[in-house]
Amino acid sequence: MTKNEDILKSLISSGILNAETVAQHEQMLKSKEKEETVLQKHTAPITQWGDGQWHTYVKVDGKRHHKHKKTREELIDYLFDWYSPKVTTMRTLYPEWLEYRKLEVDEETVKRNMTSWKYVEEIADIPIAELTTFKLKMWAMKLVKDMSLTAKAYHNIALLPRRILEFAVDKELIESNPYNGVKLGNRIYAPEIKKPDEEQVYTREEQKLLLKIIDEDAKEAGKKVYKLSPLAIKFMIFMGLRVGELAGLKFSDVVGHDLIINRHVKKDTHKVVAGAKTRAGSFRRIPIPNIAYGLIEEAKSYPHESDWIFSEYERPLSVKSVEDSMAKYNALLEVEKKRIEDPDAVPELTRNKNRKLVPKGVNRPPHCTRKNYISTLIDAGININTVRQYVGHADERTTLRNYVFDRSTSQEKRDQIEKAFAGGKWD
Repeated sequence: MTKNEDILKSLISSGILNAETVAQHEQMLKSKEKEETVLQKHTAPITQWGDGQWHTYVKVDGKRHHKHKKTREELIDYLFDWYSPKVTTMRTLYPEWLEYRKLEVDEETVKRNMTSWKYVEEIADIPIAELTTFKLKMWAMKLVKDMSLTAKAYHNIALLPRRILEFAVDKELIESNPYNGVKLGNRIYAPEIKKPDEEQVYTREEQKLLLKIIDEDAKEAGKKVYKLSPLAIKFMIFMGLRVGELAGLKFSDVVGHDLIINRHVKKDTHKVVAGAKTRAGSFRRIPIPNIAYGLIEEAKSYPHESDWIFSEYERPLSVKSVEDSMAKYNALLEVEKKRIEDPDAVPELTRNKNRKLVPKGVNRPPHCTRKNYISTLIDAGININTVRQYVGHADERTTLRNYVFDRSTSQEKRDQIEKAFAGGKWD
């Protein structure tokens, strides 16, 4: 305690000074000091207008931004905070980084990045100058352990803090990116478990049933908004296209018996975008098998207002209409499979993601037709690099790891095992 503080305490205890008066005086001095600090930096006028409030402006990127408060003291407090040095965290950087990211990548990638933010909350308010490699590694290991993340899932989440901190380096807020030093051992990750074949592709018998169901639905095309939707889904099965690519097809994309992928349609915005979803998939050339070429010829028989293959209107086929139709066809497929197994069986119902009642069973999204196509080509002995090029993957490892599944039934797999060992001398 200083000498002045001792004297002040003595005066208060003796009753010469009132503690409340002293506190008010100290507050007045602080307010005066705060105002003097503000006026050294703030050159714009601070005036009281006819509305009784106090007004001024601040400059952001060279532009004036009007500010007003009820009292002069409140406005001075605001300006004091405005001119005070800001503590930069990932949370304060995030909005600016997000705008920067939108210039780098497409909307879907930005949305995927945004879904990772909730995992970064734990370290979002730590000043970036205090984010060491050790702190980040501790956060990463805890995240992986608590959520049982696979290596792929972790790296998808870690991309967000890594990129934000790289952005901070570019802005010269920090000298280097501390996340670059974060290395986790392979043993910490949960094992990658490939999804069961029956959830990702159709057996040959299921595909026959599915095509039959689509043909029957096509007879009711008069009731549909997009009457060519059943043809489109059949074409997707035989060509392995992404739904957005399918929706964006034009007759001018057909060159001889080849299909050129020139564009795709965004699901949420319905915007037509040049190229495919990925760089590797853009402007690729795919041979059209006769069965698929026949669908194009059939589509020509419908009246068209434009060049879109699977839309009669000026606008392209809706991505959502394909998804909804596919969900319906999958539900009907499950009903038909149950009926074949037991003609008297009553399908068990469940609710899908849209809260609609559908038969309980496997509901494969449209992307599974792409996996089905790839698996069919591999079964036919087509070279993996050729398959990769047709489907627009940058690396054949992606194709093999995520898109190749066994289309055989359980009985077919058993028969294959028996055949593999038949006639051999194993004892």
